[in-house]
Amino acid sequence: MHPPRERAEYPDSLPPALPVTLLTTDDVTLRGWYVPSGNRAAVVLGNGHGAARGQLAFEARALTQHGYGVLLFDWRAHGESGGSRTTWGVEEQRDLKAAVDYVARRPDVDPQKIGALGFSMGAMTVTMVAARDVRLRAVALEGGFTSLEAMIRHDESHFGWLSERAAVATLRDADIDVDAVRPIDVICRISPRPVLIINGADDRDTPVAAARELFAAACRPKSLVIIAGANHQSYAAGGAALAARIVAFFDQALDEGAIASSARVATATLARRKK
Repeated sequence: MHPPRERAEYPDSLPPALPVTLLTTDDVTLRGWYVPSGNRAAVVLGNGHGAARGQLAFEARALTQHGYGVLLFDWRAHGESGGSRTTWGVEEQRDLKAAVDYVARRPDVDPQKIGALGFSMGAMTVTMVAARDVRLRAVALEGGFTSLEAMIRHDESHFGWLSERAAVATLRDADIDVDAVRPIDVICRISPRPVLIINGADDRDTPVAAARELFAAACRPKSLVIIAGANHQSYAAGGAALAARIVAFFDQALDEGAIASSARVATATLARRKK
């Protein structure tokens, strides 16, 4: 719950950015960078546990090169942000909402053209928020687990069920609602907005089986990309092909026609549910 804080150093590969300060609904101050949009669309990036915002420089570079605005920020208790502890995606949902609020108010961004990309803990958080926040028109999830409990059990399985159980109990004893982060239960609610799920074929932190479970639970439109030879972060093995896949996903999802179609389907779905 108290990972060492990495220093957030601005990546040389990115164009100039604006310093950003965000305030969550529970009064935690977050620090970040925003690269203005050149195409009226923007993507919010959420890094993994224990890392600073620069962890997703590869994805940010791919998007900014194609005109996307990009917001990178440190989760609470990470990097330069405030907060005394991480809650593994529980209270971090407030952090992501503050980030989306910021992007939605930007004059260079069409509020109908906002996406999010999350990695590991960030992927779980993005899923939970996107399931209820329709401002996120498309989401890409890298190395995300099916639930917080599954992640903790996997990470702390050194001594089998005993260490797994103790790790989960530690979080519960610290008043962290482990059951509040279950992407597997809500990912279908993102539909008809598209979801892209990415995982390394050799990922030891998030086994590829987790990505397949999430994909099976997601509703259409959805895509699954397994990167051969990749571990937890797929960019080294995925390279230019992965960058192109991410950009193509957001290009298609945030296109005017795709947004209109998604809105029509969402309205029809809501009408059926009311009946």
